[in-house]
Amino acid sequence: MLPRVLTIAALAAAALFAQKPSREVQELQRDVAQLSEEVRTLKQMLDQRVTAVSTQMETMAKSLAQLNDVAAAVRKGIDDQEHKLTPLIAAQGTRVDQMAASFSTMQQAFADLTTAISRVQTQIADLGNVVKVISTPAPKPPSAEELLKSADADRLGGKYELAAQGYTDFLKTYADSPEADVAEFQLGMVHAQLKDMEAAAKDFDAVVKSYPKSARLPEALFYKSKALEALGRKTESAAACEELRRRFPRNDFARQCAAPR
Repeated sequence: MLPRVLTIAALAAAALFAQKPSREVQELQRDVAQLSEEVRTLKQMLDQRVTAVSTQMETMAKSLAQLNDVAAAVRKGIDDQEHKLTPLIAAQGTRVDQMAASFSTMQQAFADLTTAISRVQTQIADLGNVVKVISTPAPKPPSAEELLKSADADRLGGKYELAAQGYTDFLKTYADSPEADVAEFQLGMVHAQLKDMEAAAKDFDAVVKSYPKSARLPEALFYKSKALEALGRKTESAAACEELRRRFPRNDFARQCAAPR
């Protein structure tokens, strides 16, 4: 369109030049010439701008193409690495699981081993204690004299329960001892002090039956009678007194035993 305008302007100027130029025509010619110059300058600038823009567009297109190529190459590299790494990662995960399972098994085995060691240590300690017990000589039992002396001391000190236990232990260990009748009699006396007349009556009766030659026999019959009397067994008490008077008529205990009514 710009060349067409220039052409029209040139034709108009030629028509005017064909006539006698006036001042107005001359001014118009100058304006047209100036306009033509400005249009030409504008066209040159526009052409330069279009060329620069075209060059920039081409450069940008090339850069964009290169960027696309780089992005494609990067994407392809990532895909390749992913394809390569995925099996490796899966394999490593499986290996880690296997190692975890193995570690758990080892922990359990270690715990079992620790328990077994503790059990063995306990058994060794128990065995050591048994060996000590076996190797330690058994304490020597007290002699008959020591037992009887200890029981007498408890009786005289008012410790009747301890005394009763002492006399009982003596009779279990030294039943054939010459002092057994004395221990049996004193056991009856201790039971009488403890108000256990049933046990006392049995103890005195044991003296009469087990030790017929004992010097304590008259005394045992007398206290047997007293224990039976305390239990309300008067017939048996009278029979004990009768036996005492019959066997030992001159004994002081026989005289103390009341005659049956």
